[in-house]
Amino acid sequence: MKRSRDYGSSVEADPSEKRGWKIIHQSVVVTQISLRMRSLMAFVDLRIRPLDRNLKSIRLNARQLRIYWVRCDDIVCKFGYVDPSSKLARTDFPQKNHTYIQHCYESAIAESDPDRNHGELKIDLPPEILERIRNNPESPPTLSITVEYTLEKPRGGLQFIQGQNNHCYSYGESRQWFPCVDTNTEVCTWTLDFTVDANLTAVSCGELVETVLSDDTKTKTYRYKLLVPTSAPNIGLAIGSFDIHVDRAMPEMTHFCIAGLVDSLVFSTNTTYQVIEYFEDLLSARFPYALYKQVFVDRLPDKFKSYSSMTLYDTNMLYNERVLDQVIPTRKVIARAVAAQFFGCFMVSVGQYRYFIYDETRKVCTYEEKETPIVLANSYANQTVRHKKMVAKKGHLVLRILENRLTTSLLLQAINKLLAISRDSYTRSEGKLLANKSGRFEKSPQIISSVSFLKFVASVTEKDIKDLLDLWVRRGGVANIVASFSFQRNKNTIEIEIKQDRSGSVRYVGPMTVRVQELDGTFNHTIQVEDKTNKISINCHSRARRNKRKKIPLLNGEEVDIDLSQSDQDSPVLWIRLDPDCNLLRSIELRQPDYCLQYLVKYEREIIGQLEGIEHLKDFPTENTVKSLKEAVESLDFFWRVRVSAAEMMARIADQMPDPVPVKDALLSVFKGYFCLSETVSKERLVRRNDFSNFQQYFVQCAIPVSLSKIRLSSGMTPAGVFTFIANLLKHNDNSKNAYLDCQWKAYLITALSNTLCRAVVAQKLSSVSEEAKEVIEEVMRVMNTEWLLPTYKHVTFIAALTAVRTLQRQQHIPACPELFRRFSESDQYSTVRVAAIKCLVDYIKTEKSNALDDLQRLLSFASSDPEARIRYKVVRLLTKTPPFKRGDYNNKLNCPLTRQLIWQLISEDSACDARVRLAGMQLWRVLFGDIEFDRDNKVAANSQGSDDDGKKKKKKKKKKEKKLKKDREKGESQLTTTDLNFF
Repeated sequence: MKRSRDYGSSVEADPSEKRGWKIIHQSVVVTQISLRMRSLMAFVDLRIRPLDRNLKSIRLNARQLRIYWVRCDDIVCKFGYVDPSSKLARTDFPQKNHTYIQHCYESAIAESDPDRNHGELKIDLPPEILERIRNNPESPPTLSITVEYTLEKPRGGLQFIQGQNNHCYSYGESRQWFPCVDTNTEVCTWTLDFTVDANLTAVSCGELVETVLSDDTKTKTYRYKLLVPTSAPNIGLAIGSFDIHVDRAMPEMTHFCIAGLVDSLVFSTNTTYQVIEYFEDLLSARFPYALYKQVFVDRLPDKFKSYSSMTLYDTNMLYNERVLDQVIPTRKVIARAVAAQFFGCFMVSVGQYRYFIYDETRKVCTYEEKETPIVLANSYANQTVRHKKMVAKKGHLVLRILENRLTTSLLLQAINKLLAISRDSYTRSEGKLLANKSGRFEKSPQIISSVSFLKFVASVTEKDIKDLLDLWVRRGGVANIVASFSFQRNKNTIEIEIKQDRSGSVRYVGPMTVRVQELDGTFNHTIQVEDKTNKISINCHSRARRNKRKKIPLLNGEEVDIDLSQSDQDSPVLWIRLDPDCNLLRSIELRQPDYCLQYLVKYEREIIGQLEGIEHLKDFPTENTVKSLKEAVESLDFFWRVRVSAAEMMARIADQMPDPVPVKDALLSVFKGYFCLSETVSKERLVRRNDFSNFQQYFVQCAIPVSLSKIRLSSGMTPAGVFTFIANLLKHNDNSKNAYLDCQWKAYLITALSNTLCRAVVAQKLSSVSEEAKEVIEEVMRVMNTEWLLPTYKHVTFIAALTAVRTLQRQQHIPACPELFRRFSESDQYSTVRVAAIKCLVDYIKTEKSNALDDLQRLLSFASSDPEARIRYKVVRLLTKTPPFKRGDYNNKLNCPLTRQLIWQLISEDSACDARVRLAGMQLWRVLFGDIEFDRDNKVAANSQGSDDDGKKKKKKKKKKEKKLKKDREKGESQLTTTDLNFF
């Protein structure tokens, strides 16, 4: 491995040189596929060019495939097939711990890594072929490698959806449904043939060149050609009886969906052409492919999956003209998917973008501080799904920092140059790979490394960005900054003290922007951060004025009147912000007086500043804070996410106030002022008919009842009138004149109504619960029964009712019984309903502990063998987020040898074809057991016995409490009867 002289990054040799051969073209021919039997018969043909005269064998990636024969230029070849990932370790292995299983997984990945000339399928070249290669070292012959195989009941790679609308689609690794070199570093052109039943449609990458109907009219063959050099991971497939819609504004784009959803398809995709046109204008480059296909399929593990010239979406992204809540998420996903056809950048509206930056920065900082550092320069195959998402977020933030350093125009010039060179490379070669003067093939410019990107940036901008890469790309962690300021009246200066003393964080050295809002305007200052502790003085441009009243200019040029009675009369400073444009990856705690934060929330016109001010007001539970937050919720000029955040913060600070009633009154006042009838029309001020035409008001309307339901008195009770108010909102809900559906609004109200309930002493009979609990139960039963007759959009109200049942159980208003959640977690239920039921089961398992062993084993069986990939992953992630028991708690009946055996088997064997589940399983093992070692019988090994003695005193006390609680339950608890369950 060599080191770059300029930037110090790792530069590895071309993987094709390691392999000793290069793919020129690959054909995938599916001759038969059965959606009912979940199987296919196919063969692949690879045109390769040897690069090494001593080449003796070829390695390909192929998993869960049954290989029948392999030929090289029509000569039968010997081959061997070994999949090291199929079983990582024996279930009866004498030493079981997290370190060992992690090592086994990393070794299995390395043994099949195509960039290291490894693969599951090893093909020995015949002697005749070896002789031809040795006799022509200067111009080696092009070889044809043909592999015939079948795939039956796959556990990954292809998802078969059976039911009324049978269809299948690809996801995960390409090696799981056709032999290939499964890496992004090997690109070639493609021919894709799919023979399917005549009533089915096959959608794949590239251009559809012909469709051939068989002589007996029973089958049809779709042939696609992809002339843009593409890697195997970017080859996708979808087969089914799809409804097809050709985009009217852009005929080159075609949309597909499962039968019966074409109206929603047309409405959901009517703005996609605008996204494509925007990216083309922004990048000064045409869309990379001549055609583009969008396919909406059922039960996709992710919201979308991008392939070359096609994107798969989950049908949950579809909506009709009456749905409001799904519009923004769907448009955001479509924009990301279209951008992924270029690079993988993101694009949303201005207000949303500022919130997006704030939210990404907060999530990345929290993840790196509490979990693990993110090193962008490293690329590991064993990254969890959550870590990959955080890598993408940090990558976007770093690219944004680079944009601010270089300016947008210079960065776009570098990107345009990359696009132009990539397009010219395959246009000039007409899809054929070019060789240089030495006879070696040129590395495709579509394969971009950090070094090549730096060269482009350096050549276009003539700027050095080594410091940026060393700080944020090659190192993990974020900067943790704690700052405070004081005003020096004699000097008319501000003294800012900045500390970076938190261990495990990145020590930032460099420039930082300080934005000061003074009486005479907004002023930016650039300071230099050098040490762990910095004291910096900044001159003020204004003088304190005690008597003169004058409008104060803000950042956006607006002039406002501000009541300065609460501020320091000797200081001209209203508020201060550090790094206001988020040019650093940092978490900042700027300690300033409460009036500064209140001014920041009310008068700052930049979204990130408002959100930071709201977040820091949690430390000041005063009446002035409530007043400032109320004004933020009321303001129609504020971005709706800021208003919703202010409403949520009011509920949080209410718990810290001696009397939370003023918070309740403030939220009720806002809601009644906007959404209820006036007193002249209705003395009770009933809620108006629903009108969601103003979507910003709609989100605020949904947020206020939920915030009200979270307010608690010192006794733990909800303030008087809150339950009745929310119940009346449900009772008088009128959607007859509304252009949009109200299902999500009702779901919020059901959630809020259940949140108002306080904890009962013991679980009671259904006939003796409180009046409030009875009303919640009646509403839940009504919603669940109505759902069978009139299903709501994505069953959102039913999910809210299901969650409310679990809330009633947790608050001990009804006995805890998992039967309802078991019923709706079965595979015949809608996916989102199943996820909600599984969440309730996970919560039940954590609460009930010893009584929930069967339910824990049930969930682990879902993770191992459920037909839906999303459910398998969700189960493991939910158990990781809400562990059923604490590490080292061996008195808990859930922490038994059988549980350990099921999790170990899940990691070692059952998730062999689903890397997401396997990595999530290893994370679950680490959370539950850490590095504790178990023997072949899944009991604690002798050398780990010490952990069994940790906290024995605490466990004894806990055991006594549990015995007492059990006695109380036995006295007052009665089980739900079959009749009671039927009501639900």
